[in-house]
Amino acid sequence: MTWHARFLDAAELELNELVDFPSAAPLHAGVRKRLLTNFPYALLYSLREDEIRILAVSHQRRRPFYWQGRE
Repeated sequence: MTWHARFLDAAELELNELVDFPSAAPLHAGVRKRLLTNFPYALLYSLREDEIRILAVSHQRRRPFYWQGRE
């Protein structure tokens, strides 16, 4: 399996967990973060009344706060 396929599988797993348990991730300034298993990336998201908004798929070591300011 290629790196890309493994990355997409890890992202899909976290997205499924996020949908099932949206409030489980730590909250900081209205933004929640789910780490991708075996990759240095995180899904950053916010919860709205009836939606989950993905703000970024962020590398944890490269420009870690580039996404700030997104709603």
